[in-house]
Amino acid sequence: MEYMSIWSGSSSDSWIDSDRLAKYRRLLKVERKAEFRKVSPDQFYTISVDVGRYDANTVICVFKNLPQDLWFKKCLVNIEVMHDVKFSEQAIRIKQLNNLFQPREIVIDGNGLGAGLSDYLTDTNIDTKGMVYPPLGVINDEKYTEIQDPSLPKVLYILKANAELNSEIHSNFYTQVTSGHCVFLAHERDARAKLLSTKKGQKMSPKARAEFLLPYEMTSRLFDEISNLKIKNNINKLEVERISRRILKDRFSAFEYGLYRIKEYEIDYYKKRKRAKRDTYYLSVLLKIIDKEVEYGRRSKCI
Repeated sequence: MEYMSIWSGSSSDSWIDSDRLAKYRRLLKVERKAEFRKVSPDQFYTISVDVGRYDANTVICVFKNLPQDLWFKKCLVNIEVMHDVKFSEQAIRIKQLNNLFQPREIVIDGNGLGAGLSDYLTDTNIDTKGMVYPPLGVINDEKYTEIQDPSLPKVLYILKANAELNSEIHSNFYTQVTSGHCVFLAHERDARAKLLSTKKGQKMSPKARAEFLLPYEMTSRLFDEISNLKIKNNINKLEVERISRRILKDRFSAFEYGLYRIKEYEIDYYKKRKRAKRDTYYLSVLLKIIDKEVEYGRRSKCI
């Protein structure tokens, strides 16, 4: 990186200091398929996608969401990046991940190039080995919902952000990452050290080892992208821009899209819990009143 004049880390203009977030890089294990915990029966996965084609990457973020007492713990358990890959191949990979993780939603940027990828995702795809991947159903876009087969699994959420919505998405991102509600994969050097301490890791070829460690490295690149952002001067809306134009923000966009949708589920989840507690309380009060009425009736009858 030094010889190529590629620098990482935070600038004095950075919106968020990457060192501030480094303490949340706690996950030593990449998840390559769903791993459900018995202690968290309400856990679920979310996949979010920022779409690119030639001059930008398509980035896929996989979140495991674990409900806590007051908020969801959002674990970024995997990141995949595809560069200059056809939409048909991107759609197949997303559907493969859908089969592996069974997410509650796949959030996809529906503006620009995302519209093209959405069309492939809502159609049947066949890979080079002849494997058939059926279409996925859309949750929220009438362009698809009015004509799609009602029996399709509705998992695609088409996110079409405008300036106002982007401001909300950025604000939610800041709140989530600075409050410690998000945890990330560990630094690749720590993952490498752990891998090389095992017999399996020592026997791996350099290529296999690099592929194994890639999600950890992609997490570091996500941190670089976050550190490369600064606040744009706009009184009415929260806007961000890149400090260095050489560093893209595809990973950041995919990440914050996922966080935004998870937050909406989070709000709904705790509203229902609060309502259930209230209903349980009122029911217990009602049962006590009924018990008293029954007891009073028995006494009256005896008299």
